[in-house]
Order: sequence, then C-alpha cells, then structure tokens
Amino acid sequence: MKAAATDALPNGYRPAALEFRILGSLEVVGPDGPVHLGGPKQRATLAILLLNANRVVSIDRLADELYAGRAPVTAATQVHRQISELRKVLGEEARLETRAPGYVLHLAAEQLDLGRFERLTEEARRFGRRTPVALGQQKGSKRPNSESARSCANQRAWPVGPHE
Repeated sequence: MKAAATDALPNGYRPAALEFRILGSLEVVGPDGPVHLGGPKQRATLAILLLNANRVVSIDRLADELYAGRAPVTAATQVHRQISELRKVLGEEARLETRAPGYVLHLAAEQLDLGRFERLTEEARRFGRRTPVALGQQKGSKRPNSESARSCANQRAWPVGPHE
C-alpha cells in the first residue's frame, strides 16, 4: 500500500521544507509527508533540475535529455507541461522559476540529499586529514587498522552502531 501525500514517513519524520532525495529512488518529502510524483517524464524532469540545482536548464536541454536526443516537434510544449505539473505537485514551497532560456530550481544545500552527502563526505575527509592517527592510519598505510579503529570506537571518536 502506498502512503498518501499527507502521511508521515514510517519513522514519523517530517521536514520543515521540501526535501529531495536522488540517492536511491527519487523521492520528495514535505512537511505533510511524502509527495506523490507523476510518471517517468515528470520524474526525469525533476531529476534533471535537481542535478542542476540553482542553475538555469534550457528548454532545449531538458527536451534533449527527456527524449534521449530524439525530441519530437512538440518537445518544448511537453517540457512546459511537465514543469506546470511539477509546480502543482510540489506546491509553492518549490522555488521553480522560469528564467530564460529555461527553468531553475532554487534549493538550499540541505534540501538535496546529494548536497548533504557531499558536505558530510568533505567534512569527513577534512577530519581524516587532521587526525590520521585518530582514524587508525599507520604511517604509509591508506586504511585504518582494526586495533586503532577499536580504540577510536571505545573513545567514541565517531558514532558506533548497535553492532559494536
């Protein structure tokens, strides 16, 4: 059974603003729960805009990507229709702007799971450069050794899951 657009996620989480998830299945979650997206073209249109968040994506590029380089004569009209439908589904919270020569989806960095992933990865990378010993790296080694990793876990240098 599919969740209704107003249902909370199974864990009860409800974001304050729209959240977009592209790592895995494409999902949108709003303050009222999961947002039901339409068919493949609508989902692909949203994915293209998300991968180019805060940048103008031309109508020609959208049509080219949606139709794999074989856009029909009516492609521009169909792109406009997809954008119109996306605006209805996402509501006013989605800042989907018409800007020549196409559209731009304005997002804060934390609204896109890919942005959060990249930020956290960079933070971990910076942390690792500052404290190679804390991460269990030995001189000349690229990987942590298990003894140092256990030591860090015991000191709670990083969160450890229930499998410890």
